Amino acid sequence: MDLFVDYVDGVEKFMRKAGQNPPQGDSPVHTLTEEERVLRAKLVYEEAMELINKGLGVDIADGDFKISRPFSMVETIDGACDLFWVGVAGVSVACNVDLEGPLQEVYRSNMSKFIDGYRRDDGKWVKGPSYSPADIAQNISPRIPF
Repeated sequence: MDLFVDYVDGVEKFMRKAGQNPPQGDSPVHTLTEEERVLRAKLVYEEAMELINKGLGVDIADGDFKISRPFSMVETIDGACDLFWVGVAGVSVACNVDLEGPLQEVYRSNMSKFIDGYRRDDGKWVKGPSYSPADIAQNISPRIPF
């Protein structure tokens, strides 16, 4: 997890330089300002659309996904890294939450889908009756920068 922590710490440094003033302290932030919420949403949306359009070469219109360009490995990896930066690490910093516990809980929950779930025709795995939802609330703890 050290590499993950190093990247999240780097995102915090970037956010401070960008004037986003991430919280400090020993407890998670349970609410964000409207400005912070809109900024996070814009950043995640922009990077997700860039990954989808430029990397995967897919356009989305009215819920319909169509191949429109060739796949680009470079743009896909760039988009994935940007999504990590703004979506994963950025949210961790903005909410002052250590993601290790929630990530482990989501992993546990996702693996429970294989007990009696099934694969749809489009390739998505669907949870079955034995699926156990992630208990995120019980796994939230403050992020402690190094």
